[in-house]
Amino acid sequence: MAKKIGVTMEVGNDGVVVITISNPPVNSLASPIISGLKEKFQDANQKSDFKAIVLTVLRMELDVQQFLQSPE
Repeated sequence: MAKKIGVTMEVGNDGVVVITISNPPVNSLASPIISGLKEKFQDANQKSDFKAIVLTVLRMELDVQQFLQSPE
């Protein structure tokens, strides 16, 4: 079964919001994922009864080279 690409949010009865990143195969922080995270955090903040936010990612890789390059 193919994994869905994007960011999902589930809210439990206990007030815990679980935000999950899914961007196979490495769950990189591409622009659409960052936008999705911002959207889900804003959605969670709109809920008056949330107590905690848990961010889940099974595996993530980061391109360190992008941080080593000087700003243009």
